[in-house]
Amino acid sequence: MTGAGIVVNFGADTATMQGTNSLTNVRSSPGSGRFAISGSKYVNCALGDTCILTFSAPQAAFGFFGTDIGDFSGQLTLRLDGVDLINVPHSVNAPSGSALYFGLIDTANPFTTIEFLNSGTGDSFGFDNFTIGRIEQVRVPEPATLALLGLGLAALRFSRRKST
Repeated sequence: MTGAGIVVNFGADTATMQGTNSLTNVRSSPGSGRFAISGSKYVNCALGDTCILTFSAPQAAFGFFGTDIGDFSGQLTLRLDGVDLINVPHSVNAPSGSALYFGLIDTANPFTTIEFLNSGTGDSFGFDNFTIGRIEQVRVPEPATLALLGLGLAALRFSRRKST
């Protein structure tokens, strides 16, 4: 990795994003297709760059906005802790300047690093508004809870139909 990286503060947790090529925390520039979703800065990961986000504590949830992804046939893939690969679903050959939101939850395997991989031939990506969640912050309904909710909705529907 080159340089000290970009520090991202999440309150109690922090993360550092490092890159090997031209990782930058830049102001929006018209015409590039990449832009800030909120505020005036976004993280730019250029083609051929290795962009890795390293968290100060294990996380079970992660989300981000990505801009200008896929307009040059680039495929964005995430690698968690150097092992698990996740292809981020997006349009290939999307218009320049497009935006997407992607989030994941993995309570079984909390992670401390996320690597952003770009398989494109001339594409650079912009990232903004990272969100994280530790395992104790993530609430995933258990199947029994979902079944009870389904029974409650069915009972409500039945009682409404009966009274009309």
